[in-house]
Amino acid sequence: MAPEHAAFARRLVWGVLQHRAVIDDLIQRHAPLWPISDVAIVDRNILRIGTLELLWGETPPRVAINEAVELGKHFGSDSTHRFVNGVLASILEELETSGRLGELRNYTAPPPPAPSEESSQA
Repeated sequence: MAPEHAAFARRLVWGVLQHRAVIDDLIQRHAPLWPISDVAIVDRNILRIGTLELLWGETPPRVAINEAVELGKHFGSDSTHRFVNGVLASILEELETSGRLGELRNYTAPPPPAPSEESSQA
């Protein structure tokens, strides 16, 4: 994997781990019929990554949603992409309506820790 791709993946994982409570709360509010613990693990993690990108990512919001939808098509069930699209579009609408989208997107999260020598050789 190219170093810049590995760094991007680390940033996503680290960001989700750092902000999981906020991310999960937002997902739960926009998918109230689906307790977060009952959402399929692939779908849940696609939603978490997509929500992270909407809140703090550098990717334009609609591009972030489209990327999450594509992940759903590739790795999820037949309905994952529609579920992901609906939830993330609803989250985006809330962020845009509340005026919080720009505020949050200007936040710079601390960088993830550098990979250890052992993990980079695995």
